[in-house]
Amino acid sequence: FNQTAHLRQLKRMEKLVDRMAFSVPAATWRSLYESDLVEFVASCCRYPGLTVDQNRIDSALEVKSLPAFALMVGDQIYADATAGLTDPISPVERYFERYATAFGSKGMGPFLSRVPTYMTPDDHEWIDNFPLAAPLFKWAWPDWRSRSPFRVVQNGLYRWANETVLSFQTLQTTGRFRNHTCLGPHGPVRLFMADTRSDRKRKVDTIVEPFLLRALRRWLRAGTPDELNVIVTGSVVLPGLHREADPANPGVIDTWQYAPAQRQKLLDMLVDHSLRCGQRFLLISGDYHVSAALEIFAGDTCVGAAVVAPPLYAPLPYANARPLHLNLQEPLHAAGTALELHIPANGEPRSGSGLARIDVTRDTSGRFQITVTRNLQVFNETPLPPDSDTAQIRL
Repeated sequence: FNQTAHLRQLKRMEKLVDRMAFSVPAATWRSLYESDLVEFVASCCRYPGLTVDQNRIDSALEVKSLPAFALMVGDQIYADATAGLTDPISPVERYFERYATAFGSKGMGPFLSRVPTYMTPDDHEWIDNFPLAAPLFKWAWPDWRSRSPFRVVQNGLYRWANETVLSFQTLQTTGRFRNHTCLGPHGPVRLFMADTRSDRKRKVDTIVEPFLLRALRRWLRAGTPDELNVIVTGSVVLPGLHREADPANPGVIDTWQYAPAQRQKLLDMLVDHSLRCGQRFLLISGDYHVSAALEIFAGDTCVGAAVVAPPLYAPLPYANARPLHLNLQEPLHAAGTALELHIPANGEPRSGSGLARIDVTRDTSGRFQITVTRNLQVFNETPLPPDSDTAQIRL
């Protein structure tokens, strides 16, 4: 990987980002701050498809009314779209041009120019199940000798993937996104966006660096009961998967279950803060290609909620989890209390592609009403009736 060529392509990338002009009028941002109601959308996993299904991909972003903001929670591109059969080795093609194609489409481009959009990456920005799975190279793995083909190519691709994530996915995020960023207030909610992929470690049960959890604790302490704490991650915290049940990652649990100690710290922190300080929380994640809306109970108290966002486009049945793979009865505890996951009416796990529209309202008593609406395209199952796609959660 020639350094001069690397710098030349980065300059080209910067010009392309400027030309795309993903800018939102300042009035749009200002309208977010002073309100007891906010409406936003969440999604993930935009498989690139082929030319013949481009309209189907773009149609997922056609919304009747513009949301206050959008959350894209991982797999904004698929650097490994053909699972190594025809994926290019060139980092320009694999990363830079994949973003240019995805973000410049007639669906995504106009959407990003009208809606404030926050993004956090997941594995396919690098490779499927990064960094736990084997790479797409044909050389021995892992071979970390200084001049081995594996190390040269791996390091080069990793640099390019990181650069494109920073260049394309932080377009409208304040400051430089480094593992996490804090955003808000947006009406009654405040946001903690966490990268749960870049610092994941092999064989040491680490999803995030410890300082990210410390930053989250400081962020929680700075909140008030009048604000809903929204924690956004690419990897799912709740619900987990049944062991060895994920068809996309056989043998590896590619969720926060991979690092049980860190997952426990996160849950202890959120539940303890909710019980002691009255600050409720909402977990938003993606990845599964299955969507769901759940209530999280500690004893008789609903301390929080979890929304698994649907994929923008996930047409490959063999690569998708199914509703039955979600472990809704997993034994859980936090802050010395047993946790239970409850499914509200119309919140059950479902297959299908599209957006989840999430409305959060703070009433006069200070409680939060969360409405989750999913209008999904179902490619391999019978669609559900429209009156069954809205779930209500009260915190």
